[in-house]
Amino acid sequence: MSVPSRVPRPSVSRSRFLRRPAAIVAAAGLALALVGAGVAGGARLARPTAVAVVDVNEVLSNLDQQKARSDEIQAMRRSLQQEGDALVAEFQAMVQAAREREAGLTEADLDEATRASLLAGREALRRKELEIEAFRQRSERRLDWERSYALEDLVRAIDEEIDRVAEAAGYDIVLADDSGLKIAADRRQPNAEGQIAAQVRQRRVLFAVRGVDITQDVINRMNNAWKAGG
Repeated sequence: MSVPSRVPRPSVSRSRFLRRPAAIVAAAGLALALVGAGVAGGARLARPTAVAVVDVNEVLSNLDQQKARSDEIQAMRRSLQQEGDALVAEFQAMVQAAREREAGLTEADLDEATRASLLAGREALRRKELEIEAFRQRSERRLDWERSYALEDLVRAIDEEIDRVAEAAGYDIVLADDSGLKIAADRRQPNAEGQIAAQVRQRRVLFAVRGVDITQDVINRMNNAWKAGG
């Protein structure tokens, strides 16, 4: 085997290779200088966003004012139930009276006046039935409205308290925490797969450390304000 007469010359000279680190250092220095100039000129790096979470359902379940409103609505329900019971009792008395009137009648007794009286009694029973049904529907609608007003007021109050807590603590964003909700389908109902998919799409928070959860702060502040009279 023949030996080359000379060693191949490197494609990059030693002097060029040694000059490269100096060029890199110079470029880095220039970049730092530009960054410093930018800061001096008013440009700032964005600070981290402070995020907190609140379990709104947990707040609702532990508010003293929610319990007070619930007691008021239950008292209204009992009052309406008493009115409805009185109407039903009146109807039952009318039915009993009509049965007693008709019990001793024979075909010979059913003259025109008697027939007219019996017919009027039955029409009165029918009107009373309609009155009871109308009262029931009005009562359910009224209770539903009262519950909706109560929930609307509570959610508005919670939102306002969250604003105050976030502003005082310096949070930029507060998310509704649903990380504790378990994904599950009611397989007694159709489309169990669709139920699961809908729950997954609606989730907002999958995980949050305890340190960013301000749920108890909101509960304590609202309950203390309620005890103090608003």
